[in-house]
Amino acid sequence: LKAFPALRDLRLFDSRVTDEGTRSLAEMTRLRRLDLRCKGISDEGASRLAALRQLRVLDLDDTKVTDIA
Repeated sequence: LKAFPALRDLRLFDSRVTDEGTRSLAEMTRLRRLDLRCKGISDEGASRLAALRQLRVLDLDDTKVTDIA
């Protein structure tokens, strides 16, 4: 994904992205929409996504994210 720094819309369904993988996603500062339906994402990974200031749509269905994040 680092090869696409201007990416604005990313949809990952049933992928193997984990909390560790959200470190790379958090560097994609131009993202405006992120659909991240991955069972390996928890509150820890979701909190890293707060760095995405241009993000307008975030879908975290089918993850382990709770209301705490």
